[in-house]
Amino acid sequence: MLKRIIAALLIMVCLLSATVLADGSYGTAVVDARTSDRAHLREKADIKSKSKGLYFTGTVVTCESDINKTWVKVTIGSETGYMKAEYLRKSGNVKSRQPIGYVQAADGVVLRTRPNATARAVATLPRGSAVTIQGETSERWYYVSAGTMTGYVFHDDISANLNLPKSMKYLDVMLNRQQVTYAETGAKLYLNQLGLDGSVFQYESFAVLDLDGDNATEVVLTIRGGLGSIVLDSKNSNITAYLVYYRAMNEIKIDGTFSYSSGAADSGFARINFKNGKANFKPFTYLQSGVPYVNGKKSNQSSFDSAVQKQAKKAEPVWFVYNVENVQIILSK
Repeated sequence: MLKRIIAALLIMVCLLSATVLADGSYGTAVVDARTSDRAHLREKADIKSKSKGLYFTGTVVTCESDINKTWVKVTIGSETGYMKAEYLRKSGNVKSRQPIGYVQAADGVVLRTRPNATARAVATLPRGSAVTIQGETSERWYYVSAGTMTGYVFHDDISANLNLPKSMKYLDVMLNRQQVTYAETGAKLYLNQLGLDGSVFQYESFAVLDLDGDNATEVVLTIRGGLGSIVLDSKNSNITAYLVYYRAMNEIKIDGTFSYSSGAADSGFARINFKNGKANFKPFTYLQSGVPYVNGKKSNQSSFDSAVQKQAKKAEPVWFVYNVENVQIILSK
């Protein structure tokens, strides 16, 4: 009797492990490429078969056959092919290795239902939109998610080599779920309550970088209308929002340096730090009453011009359109 019960239980386990859902699929699984960050989707169930693309660990696939076999037929987006079962997981936590990209095309990019230029458009993603890259087809189309949307964008329209610093501590602030200390007034306010002279700020874009060189991340938001920027700085679990006027901080570089101007004869490049609720500016290459200084020392025009050219060649941070989808993608990492 006991043997029959055990046999029946084993049969049930086998049946459950290969249950076919009402839509004809075998449910979903997650790519886990193990020591690599991507796994091949192949045309046939053969290691020598042509690859249809590479998909990152953390990408969800729809299984079209039993995952307990050596090869599993899967669908990802509009693409169907085969993946080795050893690179798929039905349960357990899989740490995503999907990179973040952003739209670099000046006119934005069309998100499409299939990986070709004539496929139906899902939406147009403006320049500065963040996307999560789930994989890339053999024809160089990225399969991406942007908020609740998924689809395909051409490889050349997306910059995927982002090395963004950790910034999750700002997520709740950027989503207006946590208040900040507004340095202008000392009041505790939400980001969407900050303003000046009775007007509330509207934000256009944001960047994540170590602005003050303290090995910690700040977030810079540009204020619509060209008024300037709000800088979010975190110290001792307290986040402070600093208002920096447009002429005081412009052309920000990835190393935290920036240009400033208070007139044609008084302008240059500076760094900033935050201490005791105040933003402190430290010019290093500048004109003071028309006299050139380089690294804080009086200089000649030739050395000053060289320093200006060197500053211009520095890399800039990535600026993302300020919206809920981009905030969640960028700051949740």
